[in-house]
Order: sequence, then C-alpha cells, then structure tokens
Amino acid sequence: MTIREDPLPDGYLIEVFQPRPDAFTVTIYTANNEEAAVGRLILVGGLAVYDRIVTHQDHRRKGLATHIIKELESIALSKGISENFLVATELGKLLYESLGWKIYCLYSSLVIPE
Repeated sequence: MTIREDPLPDGYLIEVFQPRPDAFTVTIYTANNEEAAVGRLILVGGLAVYDRIVTHQDHRRKGLATHIIKELESIALSKGISENFLVATELGKLLYESLGWKIYCLYSSLVIPE
C-alpha cells in the first residue's frame, strides 16, 4: 500500500464520512456537488474490507477510482491495518491489479432459485 500524493483533477472535491468508528465512506464530488465516485471501507478484526467502489459513467477514465482506493488505504493504514480484502468485478480487477493488488482466490456468487 502506498499513499497517493497527486491531486484530484480540477473541478473535483473529496470527502470522507465516518458513520461508525469502524466504517468509512469516501466520496468524490464535482464542483456542482454531483457525486462522481464513491467507495466504502469497514475495519473488521484487523482486516480492511473495501466495498462498492464505483465511478459514475460521465467521470470515468480520470483516475477517480484510484483516488478513492488510495484514500481508503490511507485510512486503513492510519488505523494500523495493512491486511486488505475486496471482491472485484472484471473491470475493477484490472484497476486493482494496476495498483498492486493480487488475486487471492476466484469468487463465485450463488443464489437459491425460487
């Protein structure tokens, strides 16, 4: 994990919200207060779990998801946690691998049909 040092693109602002001591939401907004990207983190027993990291369609390819991940990693590190976990989509997998994440195992989703 490395701390991100480059600034957000012009016209974007980042906000961290902590609804509970172990939960965080990082949101990037446009200057018009429109949500451009968001990600969540929960700290559980020494593990940082990343969840629902999304960049909205009109704001993709600007590095916003990278900023979200790096901000969440910074939060985890500030709490003394360096063990990280997330479940990625195929598209997200490419981003996470470019940031140094490694595949631990493949993930399967199952449902009970009605």
